[in-house]
Amino acid sequence: MDKATGYRIEQCSAWYGQARVLWDIDFHVGPGEVVGVLGRNGAGKTTLLKSIAGVLRKQTGHATLNGRDIGSQSSWQISRAGISLVREGAILPKSLSVAEVIALGARLAGIRGREPVSMATILERFPLLSGLEDRKVALLSGGQRQAVALASGLASRPDMLLLDEPSAGLAPTVAASVFRAISTFAADGVMVVVVEQHEAWLRGLAERTYWIDLGRVAASKTNRSDSEQQGGRNEIAS
Repeated sequence: MDKATGYRIEQCSAWYGQARVLWDIDFHVGPGEVVGVLGRNGAGKTTLLKSIAGVLRKQTGHATLNGRDIGSQSSWQISRAGISLVREGAILPKSLSVAEVIALGARLAGIRGREPVSMATILERFPLLSGLEDRKVALLSGGQRQAVALASGLASRPDMLLLDEPSAGLAPTVAASVFRAISTFAADGVMVVVVEQHEAWLRGLAERTYWIDLGRVAASKTNRSDSEQQGGRNEIAS
């Protein structure tokens, strides 16, 4: 991958207090690419997303976004630069309506100096939300909340979207609808990182996947050629 485009982090390590959780991970995503992250509970998948988003207090690593050094920036500066994180469980302000939550994403697009995605386009991508624009988040189902969280992320016009287990707690048919929407993000040139426990959800979606075990990359796979690299390397295949 051209280092002047996309996202790259090298030698990423992270701690919770004195406990080290990530160990010298190298990771990259190219424009319009979907990368999957797999692993057991507690393996370090969510910690990797938090490290990329800059929300951990204690972490190291050299990170660049489209050739720009962002490794020393705050989480807000990283967000403003173009990285959006959608947390597991679609945690949203329950007192707001669907349209108001999406408007928050549109506001972030403005801060980034970009035109927000139109509501018409969002409803086309997320048919689950059609007719629900005025409904409060507190009254939504789990699948609808997940769709709102993703829609708000899309509205913010990110360069990279980090998704933490978007299928968690969803019925298979609802999760399938959510993943169909995710597949359209890369077509817009957005870099997408999807953390999942179940590899099946990433089939046909992720161009590359890698497995984290005990804070290290245990294996990586390029799905386009179906070639797999093993041996405990902390590096994604280029």
